[in-house]
Amino acid sequence: MKFRTYTMEDALEQIIDYRGKTPKKSDSGIPTLSAKSVKNNHIDYSLCYYISPDEYDRFMVRGFPKVGDVLLTTEAPMGMVARLDRDDVGIA
Repeated sequence: MKFRTYTMEDALEQIIDYRGKTPKKSDSGIPTLSAKSVKNNHIDYSLCYYISPDEYDRFMVRGFPKVGDVLLTTEAPMGMVARLDRDDVGIA
């Protein structure tokens, strides 16, 4: 069986990178995922935190998450991958 190798830039529609950015947290609002929420093949929403809708609009300028997006952690824990199953979240 032969496999083709692609770079991420060639295989993906868009790369959205929020490394080094942290939104102001809130007691309620929009659930926001960090690297610790992304586990192998699933997302642990109990580990998310919240940001206000205003902070979401201010912070999420690099792109909006949508169902089917693949999340890949590049910080501890590094190398975790999961497919997003909802689009009402922030990514940080």
